[in-house]
Amino acid sequence: MTETEIKKAKPKEKDYFLNDRDGLRLRVSPAGSKTFQMRYSFGDKRKLITIGQYPSVSLEQAREKVIGYKKLILAEADPQENKKLDKAAKIKMKEGQLHLVVEAWLKFKEKQVTYSTLKKNRQMMDLHLLPHFSEYDSDRKIVSSTHIEDIAHSDITHIIAKIQDYRVELARRLFTHCINIWQFALGRGYIETNCLFKIDTKQLLLPKVTNHYEKITDEATLGELLRAIDGYIHSPIIRSALKFVSIIPLRAENLATLKWSYIDFEKKILTIPRSEMKVKKKSFPDFSLPLPTQAIEILKEIKKNTGWGVWIFHGHNKIHKPMVSESANKALRSMGFADAKRGRKQTLHSFRGTFRSLCDTHQDKHNMPFEIKEAVLDHRVGNNVTQAYLHKADYVEQMRPLLQWWADYLDELKER
Repeated sequence: MTETEIKKAKPKEKDYFLNDRDGLRLRVSPAGSKTFQMRYSFGDKRKLITIGQYPSVSLEQAREKVIGYKKLILAEADPQENKKLDKAAKIKMKEGQLHLVVEAWLKFKEKQVTYSTLKKNRQMMDLHLLPHFSEYDSDRKIVSSTHIEDIAHSDITHIIAKIQDYRVELARRLFTHCINIWQFALGRGYIETNCLFKIDTKQLLLPKVTNHYEKITDEATLGELLRAIDGYIHSPIIRSALKFVSIIPLRAENLATLKWSYIDFEKKILTIPRSEMKVKKKSFPDFSLPLPTQAIEILKEIKKNTGWGVWIFHGHNKIHKPMVSESANKALRSMGFADAKRGRKQTLHSFRGTFRSLCDTHQDKHNMPFEIKEAVLDHRVGNNVTQAYLHKADYVEQMRPLLQWWADYLDELKER
């Protein structure tokens, strides 16, 4: 068989073959495609393996492939099975690149964490892990990255140690994510062992620094804050969000992503799907809170502005997306509530601490038990068994007088 014969070969009604040496042949199909094949014997069986299509594979390259296959046969290895293993190895090699493993891990975590957490995790990987092992194109998109199996634990400890010099908590979180990513890769066969398990974290990580959220608990200062919120003129949506969260102490992410579909105006109840909460246990019911009269009034007022859409508090410029919680924090700072030393610092999350602290201070005014106060914040109480029973309990109506007392109490502070 020659290159000239191959080029001149025309299609016929049926497949036909041009034979070469050592079992190599060219199949010419009725459609005109020309495919190199090799016939061989292995273990008393006649077998056939496809080499590739002409002209993508030249006659010379096909003959070289045949020589390689004959060596495998002499070594008692079946070329067909070896080709399958080789293909699987190539797929494994490609999918095992760090940036693809990270992307697969993030996809796996999608239904387990909130959108905000997922976004933060992705940013952490993009900024602090992947740049050390990736090649980028002119648009800063990753073209390729080091296979996760080729990354030594010393590579990771070096990165963590550098970050720890200026951001201790970031270093801890990144290292924890790395351990989980490597474990994820182990489960999918990209690595044989998780090398990060060998690291003594006590020798690597500095002690965890616990930062408690600052919160306003002084009644005079809280009254001043509430009056400042009422007088905030730069955004009716931000103003309404801050008024609402002062009464209904939701987590920042839950406040920002509240939907109108979560509100039952007739029953005066807010219900957030369990999948959107920090604690996502499927055995726990959706999170419900009764809405005091003041909260209902706030919702009815803002409904005039945002009731046409999905989100109760939509974005400032992106009206089809939820509010960014940092916008509300920025508003609080602009009102002058950013001075922790003077007890005047308040963030969206701080309202939860303010509620919990002052509820304890005025226990004699509402007489609500510990479990009810914790239920308002969707906090877990006790061990796993206790939690399962407590979260199945319907505390909604028991929370109603507590939250109404809280809303009335805030009104009183504003008037002082």
